[in-house]
Amino acid sequence: MEGANAFLREKYIAEFNTRFSVPAVEKGTAFRRTSRSDLNWIFTVQTERVVEKDNTVAIRDRWWQIDKTRFRNSLAGAR
Repeated sequence: MEGANAFLREKYIAEFNTRFSVPAVEKGTAFRRTSRSDLNWIFTVQTERVVEKDNTVAIRDRWWQIDKTRFRNSLAGAR
């Protein structure tokens, strides 16, 4: 792994940039600042699941156990 990383740093990245980089047409950046602070919420994948009787949900080939809440011992049937 060290050898591969050294190759990338010392040779490949420079050759790649020389071959494929082009100068920008305009000066400046295309990115804008945002005033939002909830980006971790915005950039999430959200899917709806129904909690099984044993308080678990399946996501692909994995099962996740849901802890008890202070309001209910089981969330079975909840979405």
